[in-house]
This record gives sequence, structure tokens and C-alpha cells, in this order.
Amino acid sequence: MGRKLYIFAAAVIAALNFFNKTCAYENISDRKSPLVPMLALNGKPSQAQLDLWLADFKKAGIESFLIYGRTGCEIEYMSENWMDVCNFLVRRAGDLDMDVYLYDEFDWPSGTAKKRVMRDKPDCALKYLEAKRNPSGNVDFRVRTNPNMADLFSAEAVDYFIGLTHEKYYKRFPDAFGKTVKAVFTDEPSVSYYGSEADKNALKIPYFNGIEEEYFRRVGRNLRDDITSGWDSNVQPWKETILRIISKRFSENYSGKLADWCAEHRIKLTGHLMSETYSKNALWTCGHPLRALSKFQLPGMDEISTATAMSPRYDEVRKMMARNVEWLTLHTVMYAAEKNGNRGALGELFALGPCDTPFGIYRREIWQVAAFGVDTYVLAISQLDLRVRLSDDPYLTYFMSTYMNSWTPNQSWFYDLKNFSEDAKIAAYFAKKDRFCEIAVRYKYDDKSDLVGLLRQIACAQLSSKLLLDGEKSDASIIATIDSKGCVYEEVSGKHFEKISDFVAWAESVSGGKVSVRNADGSKAPDVFVREFEDGSYIILNYGQSRNLAVLSPSGKKTVNLEEFGVCFFDALGNVRDTALRRPAGKVKSVQGVDARSPVVRMLGQNSMRPLFLNSKQFAFKTENDIELIFSVRKYGNTCKISLDGEVLDGNNAGAILPGFSGLYNTVKRQVKAGNHILELQGDAAEFSYLPLAVISGNFSRIGNVLKEYSGDGKGLDGAFGKIEETRCIRIPENAGLIELQTAQVPSELFIDGKSLGTKLWSPHIWKIPPDCRGREAEIKIVRKPSFGRIFGREIFFTKKDNNYLYRPYSADSDFLPVCGVIFHLDAD
Repeated sequence: MGRKLYIFAAAVIAALNFFNKTCAYENISDRKSPLVPMLALNGKPSQAQLDLWLADFKKAGIESFLIYGRTGCEIEYMSENWMDVCNFLVRRAGDLDMDVYLYDEFDWPSGTAKKRVMRDKPDCALKYLEAKRNPSGNVDFRVRTNPNMADLFSAEAVDYFIGLTHEKYYKRFPDAFGKTVKAVFTDEPSVSYYGSEADKNALKIPYFNGIEEEYFRRVGRNLRDDITSGWDSNVQPWKETILRIISKRFSENYSGKLADWCAEHRIKLTGHLMSETYSKNALWTCGHPLRALSKFQLPGMDEISTATAMSPRYDEVRKMMARNVEWLTLHTVMYAAEKNGNRGALGELFALGPCDTPFGIYRREIWQVAAFGVDTYVLAISQLDLRVRLSDDPYLTYFMSTYMNSWTPNQSWFYDLKNFSEDAKIAAYFAKKDRFCEIAVRYKYDDKSDLVGLLRQIACAQLSSKLLLDGEKSDASIIATIDSKGCVYEEVSGKHFEKISDFVAWAESVSGGKVSVRNADGSKAPDVFVREFEDGSYIILNYGQSRNLAVLSPSGKKTVNLEEFGVCFFDALGNVRDTALRRPAGKVKSVQGVDARSPVVRMLGQNSMRPLFLNSKQFAFKTENDIELIFSVRKYGNTCKISLDGEVLDGNNAGAILPGFSGLYNTVKRQVKAGNHILELQGDAAEFSYLPLAVISGNFSRIGNVLKEYSGDGKGLDGAFGKIEETRCIRIPENAGLIELQTAQVPSELFIDGKSLGTKLWSPHIWKIPPDCRGREAEIKIVRKPSFGRIFGREIFFTKKDNNYLYRPYSADSDFLPVCGVIFHLDAD
């Protein structure tokens, strides 16, 4: 009997292991969505507006949000009105079974309570030691302060900050902590915000009273003497000691204090540090990010520029340098997550936009951070409307009006985010798996080494790495250290390498993962990221063009089509396990769909044209026929009057063309005769990239500045926003298994004979064809769901090649696709 029980138990365990390796992630749909919109409380929202906002979130499959006070909010921060709004959101979230994350600051960086810490306690302002060589050759020192940033070394300052923010929230809704309220988000705290008054040519060191005495206790020398003696030398040993002192003080006094407070109040400390991207900056913000971030119960990172390349390269389509993956940022958060038991981490993503970023890029970014342990994805930004604070500070005005992302009903795909949530749940499941890393890299107190270059080349070779603190033990088979000259020392073998590339080539030859992605000729595929897990499963991410690739793993060789921005994940048996259908790899035939009659393309939203007043106060346009037009004229920030053919566009006789325009624009409907017309700006008002002075919209097509009544052919819709419905009749081949739509990366829903086959947010847009639809003519209806990015036009983003240009909408680089291509993939003979 005992032997039978043993055999039975072994069989059960084997079956469970098999289940876990193959399909465990398929049983997570009942988990909450890991997507957390960053809810920016613009203006003075009413309870009715907030209630509608949360209802929209729920409808879109969103079950958590972060309350974010930032520029554009017109409620006094931490006032009774502010607390009333937060209390309403928390209570309503509880009713809706939603989770809430609190934000501990107004704008950023954290630690000041919107500058009140320094206003109430001037001695709690940030301090720094400034050193500069004078004309006589001596080095002068002085301790300076930045009155606009708090001293995060100071226990008094941090305690006061907690009292002004955290304690107030807890006092208002204590019963929600640990239930509805899950965490407090701290944003980019740093001890090196020296301020605009700091001398750009001077050496600056974070400072607190007693730091020089602590330095002397550690090394037996005077800090100022050591700085002076090493002034002209590349060897500056004082830096490591100072960084260690800063690290200890910051980790104990800021991240440690906040983490302890959160633990005592049944929630987690989350958020991220400042300047994690490069060690030369990251070290001086907090001493050492690995030590500081490991204090967080839910450590975080941000990657708000949304990477489009694994390594530096020029984007030929966008005509600019691609944005690189932040390898050090990712490794930093993974280190902290694993120090906390690999229980997850948080990523603040996408804030800089553009607002029409293809969903394939969004999705790949989610999976990229998940590969490094991140299981909670903050969608930045979800703003109640599109306002920003147009202030006397030109930097603030420029910064807050130069970028745009919008996880809101302004986007016609918003209510399809539930599809994104389901995929993100699987990414979050992989985030908590034990990762296989054959290389450990030491993150030393060295602000001159090319640590990023080393991590990047390791990843580009399809190898995996993790970080170690100096002196920390590891069971990795390879342990590498890079010095300030770019030389790599490998501790296990004792080998030295003059260049990073030499080290990586050696590492490939002696180690290498179990999984390798190859081109057709057998060479290792470039622009491919591979993450392997200890259970044998793995993830592949594509940063190149769409292509067929061979995947070599212990289970054998498989050929897969990896689309542009593609994500592909495999179970431990080597089976492709993906939520999306893929283009067939190999010799499967594909044929172009042929319309029985011309497709009809109908705007369910509107088309638009943005008149610009950059170099002139007049904007000329032409209408080819009598047409009804809607003029949205900005009434928020630098308000102005605009006239049409001499008549001021006044009043507000039409509803807002977008939810985000409500309250910010007067919307005037006019019947406009055929002919030439002039819009004239009366007075002075500034144009901002994402806050137009005016928008013309309606049911028209346009070529340049010429408008005519829209005819239904899909042409001339370069300013289209809202859904686009396209209907045609096509004969579906008898042996067609899949239908693919060429939508130019636009989320789309497919209907065959009136029945929806669902919405695909990212490419490839492929659906299975129902058997009863094959071998006959059918009505194909495609509903494209584009971003509202085209409403902002093109010209303003090309006026000067600064961030206006770098973060312009993707649509600024391409014309609107009049009709979608249709391809049938045929079943194999």
C-alpha cells in the first residue's frame, strides 16, 4: 500500500510540474490587471467626473490607479479639498474592488511636500559642498544650499515630509490602508539636486553636517585635502568613500524611513530613484541605487521614453537616433526585486509618449521590464483633460507641453485595454519566475566605468546578466568587473580583457544560455533579446524588422515568425505559448484579398486640420464646397480670439470634439461657403505642441490646406481621430485558415458578415476564419481605432529639432492609410 501511495504521489507531482511548465499562465485571468494608470487630477474635477472616470477604467478592464498631483491640477495640494478628492477616490475604489496607489509629492522630485518642507524649515534645504580652483591655483570650498529641494539626509526634514503627506493620508482613511490602498509611490528623490544657482564649472558633492568628520573617521584624512591633492589626477579615491557614506545615510534616512513607515501602516513603499540610467549619475543621487532601492517593498523603475532599440542606432524612418533600452535601470530594479524575494516590482512607463505609439511597442516594453522582475505597470499619463500649467517658468511650460501620452477615452482604443490587461497578466506571471543568469556583473562605487556598455553587449549577445554589489558573493559561473578604462576582469577564471567585446566573445564560448536565436544562415540573430528561466521556459523580444528566425533550445529547433516589435514566449517544453496568432513561418501560401466592389470608408469620428500661427497671425485655407466646420478655440492659458474672415469665432455652440478638450476650448460650429478663407489671431498667444491654439474639424477630406466634403473613399484623412469603419465584400478562399489585415499598426476590430471576431491592438492583426465563412463571398468590416495623435498636426513638430521633434507623434511621419490590405493565409496542402 505504501509503495502504491508513493507511486501515485510521484505521478501527481509529475503531472503538476508538467502543468506548471506548460499552461499555468493560462489560469490567471481571474487575477487583477497589473496595469495601473497614473491618474493626473487636472483642473478641479467634480465627484461626478471622478465617478465617471473610474467607471471608464472598469469598463476598460483597469482595476488599479495611482492618484497623481501634478502641473495642471488646480486644487491646493494637501488642502481639505485635496483630501476630500482623494478620500472620494479611495472610497469609490473600494466600492468597485479597485486598488489605489498614493503619490507622495506634487510633481517631482519627492521629499518636499510641494516645497513646504523648506518653506517651513529653511534649515532643511538641500546642502552641497562646492569646490572650485581659483585664479591663484588653489581650490576654494564652500557649503551651499538649494532652497527648492529638501535635505533628504536630514532626519528632521524627512520626518516632517512624512508628517505633511503620509500621515495626513493615513489620518483621513486609515481603514483603507492595506486593503484598498496598496502602496505609496515616491518619485525621483535625490541628494544631488543642486539647483539653477549652482556653479556649472565647480565640483559639487552632496553634503550633510558631519560628513567630513565621518570621512576622517573612515580614512584618517581630511576630505578637502584629498579632493585638492587629486584635483588634476584621474585617480580620486575619495569618491568611493564619500559614495559609501552617502549611500548609508540615504538608505537609512530616506528609503529606510519611508519603507519602515509603510510597513507599520500595512502598505508598501514603491516608486523609483533618480537617474538610474548611467552609473555616473545614479551613484551621486543616492550613494548606491542597489542599496537604496532594496529598501523598497515594491522596488520600482521608470522607462518613460519607451525604448525602440537594444543598442545605439539611427532610425531611418523617424530620422533620429532610436531610444535605447535602459539596461542599467532594468538590472537595478531586478537586483532590488530579487533582494525582496522576487515578489515583483513596479515600472513607470510611457509618460513621454508619443500618444500614438504603436501598441506593439507598448507591449514589448511591458515584456521587457517583466523579464527583469517587474509585474506592476504604471501607465503614464491618464489625465482628466489635456491642460498643463502655462506658467511664468518657461522651462516648466515647455516641458509640460512638449510631451503627450494619454491612457484615456480620448483614445478610440481605450475600452479595448482589457485585451492589453490579459496579455500583461501573463507578462507579470513570467516576472516572478526564477531567472537564469550565467553572468554576474559588479556595480562598484565607480562613476567612470562603462557599466551600461558591458550590460548592453551581454544582452545583445543573447546572454543574461545580473548585478552584484562590491564584495557580494555569487554562484554565477562568470563574475565580471569593468574599470574606468573599459577593461574587464573575470573573477572565476582570473582572466583580463582589454575590451568589452573580447570579454563577451569569451563568455559566449565558455557559457551561453540554453536558448539561441539564429538567422536562416545559422548566424546569431541581431536585435533579439532572450530571457531564460530556471524552469526551462523563455521569452524572445524582437527589436528588428519582421523576420523568420530559428530558435534553438534543448527541445530542438523551431522556426517562428517574429514580427516587428514582436514578443514570443515558450513553455519549458519549447512550445510557442502566445496570446496572439502569428504569421505562418515557412512555405505556407498567402494570397491578397480581392474586393468584389470598392470598399466604403466611413468616419465614426471626425477629420481635423490644425491652423498654425507660428510666424504669422493669419492662416489661409480653402473649401471646395459649402461645408459645416467646427472650430475649437483655446480658452485656457494665453487665451486669445480668432476670427474667420473678419468675424470673431465666439460662443460655444457645439460639444467638445474630445473629452480632453472639455473646458479648455470654445467649440464653434459654422456653415462655411466654398472659397478662400482666412483665420486671424487677434492679440498674442503661444502655440504649444500638444495644446493647439485652434483645431478645425468636421466631415471633410483635405489635401494640404484644401478641404472638401468627404466622399467615403478613405482619402485625405490625415487628421482623422475617432474610429474608422471600412466595409467591403471579398470572396474567402476555401482553404483559407487565417485572415491578416494590414492596418499600419492601428488597433482594429474585424467583423465577418456582421459578427465580431474581436479587436487586435498590436500587429500582426490576424484572426482565425470561421469554417462556415470559407469558400464564399462575405462582408468584411474593419473598424480601425487610431490614436488622436493626428489632431496635433505635423508642422509644429518640425519647426526646431528639439524634444518637439524627438517626441512628435508617429503619425507625423506618415500619411493616413486610406484602406487596409487584406491577406489570406492558406492551410498547408
